Amino acid sequence: MKKRLLLLASMLLAAHKAAEAQQNGGRFLKRIENNYANSVRVIEPDGSVHGMYNFDSKSELEKRFFGDFNAPVEFFVAPSFERSSGLRLYRDSTGNWMLEAKQVTNYREVEDELTKAFPLMSFSAEQFRDSTLIDSSLRHNRAMIRRIRTEAPDRYRIEAKKVPVGEALAKQIYEYTTHLINRYVGSEYPDMVFDGEQITFRSVVGYDLWTLTLHSPRSHEAEKATGLYRQLIADILTGQVIDEEQYIRLLTSCDSRRVVRESQPAATKNPSVQNSRRHSRQ
Repeated sequence: MKKRLLLLASMLLAAHKAAEAQQNGGRFLKRIENNYANSVRVIEPDGSVHGMYNFDSKSELEKRFFGDFNAPVEFFVAPSFERSSGLRLYRDSTGNWMLEAKQVTNYREVEDELTKAFPLMSFSAEQFRDSTLIDSSLRHNRAMIRRIRTEAPDRYRIEAKKVPVGEALAKQIYEYTTHLINRYVGSEYPDMVFDGEQITFRSVVGYDLWTLTLHSPRSHEAEKATGLYRQLIADILTGQVIDEEQYIRLLTSCDSRRVVRESQPAATKNPSVQNSRRHSRQ
């Protein structure tokens, strides 16, 4: 475990040096919106009360991962040609902090099924001269791709595992994620990226929901956070013991502030985190 984290630290340093050479990355979207969708209150069997969560910023696949409530921290990776995975931090019904990792387990199977059900048209070099055929093929392919993207989320099987974590690591993850979203600034001219991966960081701050979505990010902090959270996902799903002190040190080294603010994590100041205590992933 420690060897893997040391290797990860070396990789993060290398990523920082590479990022210094090219900072742009693809386009990004940052949004702040209501955590609750409206004024309706939901009363749970245990007597807890919360609003109806706002899921407007979540894709259909993200709703499969995180569609039951908005956690204090959520992280989601959607590669172009690989399975998606995610991580979230929340309090369970007993008040303990939990890290839950999820990933799609049948990506290739679903892709094979859907490409057969909704085949794309191809054409030879000679057919490039036929503009009518090319236009028709492109329209057909765009329609098939839309059908594949619509059908795929419901067909995916999603594996989920969770582990309890201490207050210190929970605080560091929450503070680091909110800081990353808040301070992120895009480049003047984003790169033209046609595949790669889409990374989403999400955090509940007070009654607001903060979301930062990046297309193939190359910024120092975003790359580091992506690497660390992916490693957490891998450790949890493979049953590795989480070295909390080491992750705290790595997160602190990623953070441009170097030290975490002394304010308490969302558990004490964020009403949405209090509400998330009812969510116990059995």
